[in-house]
Amino acid sequence: MSRSPEFINYVKTPLAPQVIQTVFNSKGVTYEKTKLFGDLINTFMLRTVNTYLGAIESNIFTKTQQRDNHFRWCWNQTILDFNKEGINFYDDNKVREYFKEVTTKSFYTFTDKSKSGAPVLHALNLWYKLFTYDGIKSQMDVDGFLDIYGLFDEALKGKSGKRLDL
Repeated sequence: MSRSPEFINYVKTPLAPQVIQTVFNSKGVTYEKTKLFGDLINTFMLRTVNTYLGAIESNIFTKTQQRDNHFRWCWNQTILDFNKEGINFYDDNKVREYFKEVTTKSFYTFTDKSKSGAPVLHALNLWYKLFTYDGIKSQMDVDGFLDIYGLFDEALKGKSGKRLDL
């Protein structure tokens, strides 16, 4: 299977810092929000790793229900922690569903879910690098970052005007 040079460049070639800054400026990306959203992701991911007990035999919940309950608890606790600090998210449906999909297809499928396991360290590092404001990024990284930043920004601004008190 051959990949086109354009795709390889899109995925691998680092953009010049000035190009990244120009894109960020044109999209209204701020250092403060990048740091905030990165902190939220890190808090959520570490909570997910640190509190997962694994799928256990249960007469009440299926393994999928256990995973979904764990995800929901981790997400809600993270949002509540930020609310307590005066950082209020309003309508988080889109960003929550995004992270549910990500954790379902990544973390919950890892054989080694320990904090020091290679898959977990790789995932944590990926999120850290993606939300480092002035880090090295390819066009694919910038596009992915902008998509996720937009989801968080929408949840922070809140079109519904109703704060999430979970």
